[in-house]
Amino acid sequence: MTNAITETDVDVLQISEEVSFLPSLQAESIFENWNLKYTLRADFPIDQIQNVPGQQVRDQGNIANKQYVEEYFQQFTAGAKFPPIVLRSNGTLIDGNTRVAMWKKAKRTAIPVYLVDLPSSDLARYLGTQLNQLGGVRLTPNESARQGNAMLEEGTFDDMQIARIVGRSRTQVGNWRKDRDFATRSEKADVAAQGSRLVDSQRRTIVKVVQARPFAELVRFAASRRIQHADLAAVVENVLRAESEENALAVITAAGAEYMPTGPDGRSTVTNPKAKRMRMVLPQILNLAPAEEFYDPDRAETDRAMWLEIRVAAENALEMYSRYGASAQLDIDA
Repeated sequence: MTNAITETDVDVLQISEEVSFLPSLQAESIFENWNLKYTLRADFPIDQIQNVPGQQVRDQGNIANKQYVEEYFQQFTAGAKFPPIVLRSNGTLIDGNTRVAMWKKAKRTAIPVYLVDLPSSDLARYLGTQLNQLGGVRLTPNESARQGNAMLEEGTFDDMQIARIVGRSRTQVGNWRKDRDFATRSEKADVAAQGSRLVDSQRRTIVKVVQARPFAELVRFAASRRIQHADLAAVVENVLRAESEENALAVITAAGAEYMPTGPDGRSTVTNPKAKRMRMVLPQILNLAPAEEFYDPDRAETDRAMWLEIRVAAENALEMYSRYGASAQLDIDA
């Protein structure tokens, strides 16, 4: 590791008033945290800086924005000191487009730089992503998302590391991961077209289901109905609780019948939420038969007590249906 303060750098600091810069302790901390070797130079020739396609983390329209260049220039002429830009050891620009443009406007021929040894272009781009978040002109949400997704695809960093690099929350990075997972799985299941009609919250809920067939059926179900997110989340939760793929598919089938599109805008109308839940739960219970397959001797006493309660509940329900019939309208506060 090459620390920023060396015998050569003593001279750099002595002439810092002339070159109008101050070392960046934040940047140096990042270099050291990433275990990167670096050197500080006060007089790197500006015409030797290289801009390599694919190394920039910003959208083209946001690189060296004229408004910010002018602001930096006015601050510079008023005596402000700016931190060095960051280059790969071969002179490729990693971070500092706006400062380079400002110093060119100021007719400087040599400027302060950090030269950093980096083993790959990808690592250089990720370093540039974190450096862009230190201050000045931060990355836009789209720029952060693009770099975050590139890191997710490569698989080198975990969600917390990516969050620190791109300057976003771990939750946001987790959402990017869910979005990528949903896109990959929906394409594989041949439901990408239906998936494209869902909103982000629906996709991130459905992707929790790992089994291929229930996942695909949930995508088709949600895409064919304008279902409220809370109701979709409840269906997904019941699918996750299902003890087999067949039970999970039965839950989705029951939900499809429960949420038949109605009304002029195609939105499902549910008038009795308890009845809706009953129609999703009962198919799961029925699919448990025969009893020998779910009998657990270690929990038999507790399980038997629940089955006795279910028998009472079933008898009460059957008595109600016998009393009122299938077409009766009950005024019950659900």
